[in-house]
Amino acid sequence: MLDAAALWVFLAAYGERVHPVMLLVAYCAASLAAIVPITPGGLGVVEGVLISMLLGFGVPADAAVLGVISWRLVQFWAPVPVAGLCYLSLRAESHTRRIRRRTG
Repeated sequence: MLDAAALWVFLAAYGERVHPVMLLVAYCAASLAAIVPITPGGLGVVEGVLISMLLGFGVPADAAVLGVISWRLVQFWAPVPVAGLCYLSLRAESHTRRIRRRTG
């Protein structure tokens, strides 16, 4: 629900307040389409389904495209660098422990 709410906020940021029921129908359809293992994480599939459904519900094209792409950048791509930094910190900690065991 929070992910769908974030999508609603992104659409509202571009000036389009979508009815919550229509947004949930489009969001659920995109989530179901993402399950089909065509691309990793449903890249391109989620965006295509979501934008086309929002257009079908009467959302202007510019708001639909910008809102969905902005939401997808934050929802899918923003955690990647954070996860990379977490991984590097764990590797550095492991490396430091090995060095301490050898010298201590």
